[in-house]
Amino acid sequence: MERLEGIYSASNFIDSVYIHADPTRSCVVGVVVVASSAGDSGTGLHLDSDRDIQGAVKERVLQDLARLAEEEALQPSERLKSRSVIMVSKPFSAEDGQLTSTGKLRRPALEKGDLLTG
Repeated sequence: MERLEGIYSASNFIDSVYIHADPTRSCVVGVVVVASSAGDSGTGLHLDSDRDIQGAVKERVLQDLARLAEEEALQPSERLKSRSVIMVSKPFSAEDGQLTSTGKLRRPALEKGDLLTG
């Protein structure tokens, strides 16, 4: 999953990403922290909350993720699809138990948390 996170992290529209392999799905699930600047990139929108990640901003992020997947020739099961992406505006943090003190993702905590339910 770290390889996929590295690929998708190259998007200018996201700050960070957590990829989860759900055995009940045909593709990976991703929690994407949308960059606050994503709303300003020609959309005329500004992100203040998760409710704001919709419409043109959401479409722009999804298009960029699809572009990265295409460039890297990812398998269909490795591609984030609109139905498998959860977009949030609040960054992952150590205070919330999502990151270690060195800034690495705490996978067990993220898997058990409520992020994957959107």
